Amino acid sequence: MARKQIGTVDTAWSGYCGPFVDSNNNVYVTSGEGFSGILVQMWKAGTDPLVDTWTEQDAASRPGASADGGIAAAWKDGTKIHIVVWDSTSAAYEYNVFNMSDDGSPDAWSTVNETVESPANAPIVKGCFISVRSDGDIIVLYNGDLDKIMGVDYDRVDYARREGGTWTVGIQVTFVTGENHWRSSAIGRGASDKVWFLFTKDTGDATGTISYRALTSGNTLETQQYVETSVPLVRAVRSPVITYYDDGGVEVMTGVWGRLGSLDPAIRQLRDSSVQSSVALSGTDFKASNSNLSHAVDGTDIYIAYRSNTDDDVKSQKSVAGAAPDSGTISTVSPAAAATKVSASVIDHGGGKVLAVLYQETVGFPDPVGIYYDELSIAGATLLLKSRRLMTRSQQKRASFGG
Repeated sequence: MARKQIGTVDTAWSGYCGPFVDSNNNVYVTSGEGFSGILVQMWKAGTDPLVDTWTEQDAASRPGASADGGIAAAWKDGTKIHIVVWDSTSAAYEYNVFNMSDDGSPDAWSTVNETVESPANAPIVKGCFISVRSDGDIIVLYNGDLDKIMGVDYDRVDYARREGGTWTVGIQVTFVTGENHWRSSAIGRGASDKVWFLFTKDTGDATGTISYRALTSGNTLETQQYVETSVPLVRAVRSPVITYYDDGGVEVMTGVWGRLGSLDPAIRQLRDSSVQSSVALSGTDFKASNSNLSHAVDGTDIYIAYRSNTDDDVKSQKSVAGAAPDSGTISTVSPAAAATKVSASVIDHGGGKVLAVLYQETVGFPDPVGIYYDELSIAGATLLLKSRRLMTRSQQKRASFGG
């Protein structure tokens, strides 16, 4: 069974989120619509997303978004998908909520264009990420107000939190440390509602710094920690979300990024506030770019999905967590033509766990271009391409020969 096209989109859109699944085994993804002021779209397929027709939900209530890159991030919590976007029309970060089919008000936008913050000076590079705590509080990490140093504006990273419907905004995460741009990269929720921020310092030359800082459940910012310095072109950090897992009682946050100048992505793990060395996953044949890489965690296993530098297909690699990441097994997830803007997650829509991937294909450039869904079974130790149903290796071989 081939990949499934969801629809077409403006090439400027980069805020793909998902895939997500609800308790009815329906699958959801977000994309953007429009070729001037882009609006957020929520797409839904049934329990067989490689066969079912994808349809947009509640199109009449689409939230506004960005005309300059489709900046968006999402977090699924219970029956709802929480989304933060940069809205270039209002020059503000905005919060939106979509109710999935298992919600009391199903398949509808319930919160639209709620202002998080309108920075006094619009950030040079827009960026935002979101997390939801167990008590329902919302945490947003974003590029906020600019810092002016010797008459020059520099980006900084702020966070905001929503408690009981009220936003507290503009809380600075990074420090003014010379003529550097600080830019948000990822957010994750760990044990006891601790929220982890991963961000980068762009020095304007060939190297930079990756750092993290944790926010306790009591909303105290812990000391900033440097994860990696002198990273080749650190502006290439790509990690839609930092993912948390419990490794035998040890709290682990894992992030994945690609470095421009290297064809291998790197995995970084933060283990109980200690940093595990960054390891490039050798042999991945990664197409080095900011939007060609995503990752997901299943238990303590890390999966990355990326665009191949050799054939432009979407491929995946598994790395066993709890130890230094290894080269794993490389598998083709989806045959594509110049795939980009990859977003991946591990879901189960009724047939076993799959690595579900959403991506844009640049055939048809400049506009419009296709957006596609595909998936890879991870139900067993061996990764197999998943079509309509799960196949064992022997079944797949018989199917290939018509047996």
